[in-house]
Amino acid sequence: MLRNPQNGDRPSPENLERQEDAVRSVVQYCQNISECRRVQLLQYFGESFDPKECRRRCDNCDHDGIFTVEDVTKEAKDVLTLVKYFQNGRERVTFKHCQAVFRGANTSPIRERQHDKHPLYGAGRHMSNELREQLFQKLLAIEGLNTVSIKNQSGFHHAYVEVSAIIVHLIDSG
Repeated sequence: MLRNPQNGDRPSPENLERQEDAVRSVVQYCQNISECRRVQLLQYFGESFDPKECRRRCDNCDHDGIFTVEDVTKEAKDVLTLVKYFQNGRERVTFKHCQAVFRGANTSPIRERQHDKHPLYGAGRHMSNELREQLFQKLLAIEGLNTVSIKNQSGFHHAYVEVSAIIVHLIDSG
């Protein structure tokens, strides 16, 4: 429907990407059954919320299901290292592109930029899509990663991912 609208007006590639990202965000929200809904919603708008304050008032916090806990410390470090690599090379990459490199996607933009040659290409392929997405979202929420909005030649903004200054300092000094 986004790519072939009923009225025949095809959106620009930038507008299409923005619309697809918005749809993807809604799907991720619906599929995330483990994280507080308020945390998710406020995070989308750049705000933070302590899930303890929810007091089981959302469907996810009120759910009595059993969840498994998985340590993704190594994967989080890999994501931060990968994003820092792009930053050091003065390459602007979108959140979506970085996730694709991390999962090992075989796309032409990745091959053209030779990101498939990086040692961390595919480092997260063993993770489920949901867990990988939660990892990236959590790194944004705790400000390990930031997004920077830059206007392109068409006047649309693109959000590029970068490692926060405090994390860069920790990586460089450690």
